[in-house]
Amino acid sequence: MRLHWDDIPIVRTDVLVCGAGGAGLRAAISAHQQGASVRVLCKLPLLAGGSTANGLSEIMSIGAAIAHSDEPDSPEVHFLDTMRAGWGFIDEQLVRIYAYEVPERFWDLVLLGVPFAQKTDGRFRQRHSDFATYRRTMAVPDGSTGRA
Repeated sequence: MRLHWDDIPIVRTDVLVCGAGGAGLRAAISAHQQGASVRVLCKLPLLAGGSTANGLSEIMSIGAAIAHSDEPDSPEVHFLDTMRAGWGFIDEQLVRIYAYEVPERFWDLVLLGVPFAQKTDGRFRQRHSDFATYRRTMAVPDGSTGRA
């Protein structure tokens, strides 16, 4: 069977996001929240492929200095921990942006309904991870944080 241009449907959209991993879907949500018509193009059904959806290790938790487990934690300590662990391999300016913005992005995910594990007092359960001074990683109870 030979495909002709006339057989291909035309879909109009304000924003086309190529890729349905964590970054692509977050970009699609942001564009939609700004009032754009959004389409997501992905090679597999949603959540069927990719490292965001399929990662199950500690890396797939969210590390944010929200101080729910260790009150002295802060974005600056998170920045310093990350710089110490990756010195010479990471961009200082990008790490600073990440450390200071990730708490707000974490709360965005909470508002979107990601069911991060909580303690009985309602605070989020934070775990200790490699190279971290304080506990700051958070995950969903079944470990499928990327899918959530």
